[in-house]
Amino acid sequence: MPCPGGREAIHVSGRAQVAVSGQPVWLGNADRPLFGWLHAPERVSGAVVLCLPIGDESFAAYRAYRLLAQQLESRGVAALRFDYLGTGDSAGLLEDVKDVGTWITDISRAVEFVRELGACSVVLVGMRVGALLARRAASLSDVRLLALWDPCESGRGFLREQRLLGATGKLPSAGQNVHESPDVEIQGAVLPGSLAASLEALDLLDDSAHVLDRLLLLVRPGRSRAERVQMAVPARSIRCEEVLQQERFFDVDVWNPFVDDSSVRLISRWCVEALGANQERPSAVAAPPAWRPAIVQPEGKHRAVVETPVSLGAGHIFGIVSEPAGVQDPLAPAVALLNMGLDRHTGPSRMWPELARSWAGRGVRVLRFDLSGIGDSGTRADQLPEIVYPATALEDIAAAACYLAPGDPARVLLVGACSGGYHATEGGAALNSKAVWLINPAVPSSKALRRVTHDDTADTDRRAVRRLPPIVVRLAQSPWAARLAHFLMPRIAWRALDATGLYPFAARAFRTLVKGGTDTYVLCGAAEARKFVAYGTSELRRLSRSGHFHFEVADDLDHTLLRAHSRQRVSAELSEYVLGPFSNRHGCAEAPCTDVGSGPSSP
Repeated sequence: MPCPGGREAIHVSGRAQVAVSGQPVWLGNADRPLFGWLHAPERVSGAVVLCLPIGDESFAAYRAYRLLAQQLESRGVAALRFDYLGTGDSAGLLEDVKDVGTWITDISRAVEFVRELGACSVVLVGMRVGALLARRAASLSDVRLLALWDPCESGRGFLREQRLLGATGKLPSAGQNVHESPDVEIQGAVLPGSLAASLEALDLLDDSAHVLDRLLLLVRPGRSRAERVQMAVPARSIRCEEVLQQERFFDVDVWNPFVDDSSVRLISRWCVEALGANQERPSAVAAPPAWRPAIVQPEGKHRAVVETPVSLGAGHIFGIVSEPAGVQDPLAPAVALLNMGLDRHTGPSRMWPELARSWAGRGVRVLRFDLSGIGDSGTRADQLPEIVYPATALEDIAAAACYLAPGDPARVLLVGACSGGYHATEGGAALNSKAVWLINPAVPSSKALRRVTHDDTADTDRRAVRRLPPIVVRLAQSPWAARLAHFLMPRIAWRALDATGLYPFAARAFRTLVKGGTDTYVLCGAAEARKFVAYGTSELRRLSRSGHFHFEVADDLDHTLLRAHSRQRVSAELSEYVLGPFSNRHGCAEAPCTDVGSGPSSP
């Protein structure tokens, strides 16, 4: 893949590329735009607006909604999936949302958007808290077709569930006040006190004045009072079905998440039937403005921030670039933010958009993107979707770095957490990057990372995590066996495992980066640090003496950054580096700017 004006970074094989599905759009008010994906055929028999849950439940729903939108599009129905204000890729911060009325209004704006495209009939689909919001928005927007997927009967019940998760240790502070403030922490988000209070007062059964034409209700067996819901939500036609795997569906796992395909197919068929009964013939869809920039953060203390959806790597990689409005500095600092697990480009609990906008207001150019096969990116023709460690990751990282800094992709700071740290480590070595920042990183098992030169290409077989012997894998997956081994085995035995490659020292993975002069910053929780410290202390010391390696342990840092204090710790330290040493060394964030091109164009 030649970088414009630079050396060949990573060789791209002749794989066929599968483009991104759908069109990224901005909707709503220009001063607070909402980000969404429109899936629309040339002619439609109506439109479906998909209303997400909140917090970490939106992770599972996001993948299911993407599949549902694709199925609806293939059946001739337009589908719009979007993020509420202060969530996902939409503008604003969660602290700006004072009550649920803001999100209900967002749904109404989404309905207005699809109606302006030519959809006469609209279905609202809501899951969990999204079902509560959709029920209220249906009345506000006069929508008479509604599908409620595992709805929360009340906001009070949802917050009670979050507290129970906290009591079981899933998230110690879930549903509790944060640092004695009125704010309430749930999995993956902190709700302002006023928003939490308005959510708690929301009840699915309160609003009975609006009569629906059709209602689809998907409930868990033995959980929801389905009969009461059916009686309290008036509709001329009601279909109630049981969903059997919702507990598994919402067992949030960024490594191996589950999608209930049967429910997706059921909802898809129901929507097509409901819209077909309300509209005689398909109508043409007015072409919406897609792939366009929007101001997501107005000018204030710092410069206004513009975000633009971009398509990279022959159209299969999706990303969003954040940059200061107006003219651009070709030498401005540039940062690429990588996926964690199978989570999308918004990062752990929406850290990436918030950090990107904060830095862009200070002159830093930031790209958050999905590796191919993950999130909103397309999947290559010969690639399996949703692989945490795809063999093509280096090609995707090279495409992102070349977009941000066409003349010198090595100056792009690569940031990743967990598996993203793994990819940032290998990407940094392959591109000879000036700096990488790794949070609780998984590390390559290979002892040596190869760089790519003019006459060399990367070995695609090496780029997946190296397969360890089956017995080592089984022992490593057993917590008690791992603890016992670390306690009983002498240091010389660990050195023998390292020498034979059966269990290489984790700290050794950074040697290639440091030898090449890459500033390598590693921030780990106490548990994560053990794999680096326990048997690689001497290696860490040698790396630190180089002046290019910085290793820090934060005792209370949780692995997936679900807890608010963990995100605050990482955000503060990473921002201090990006806006301080990195900006001063690799470009001045506040320097005068000149007009330049913005890299490869979007579709």
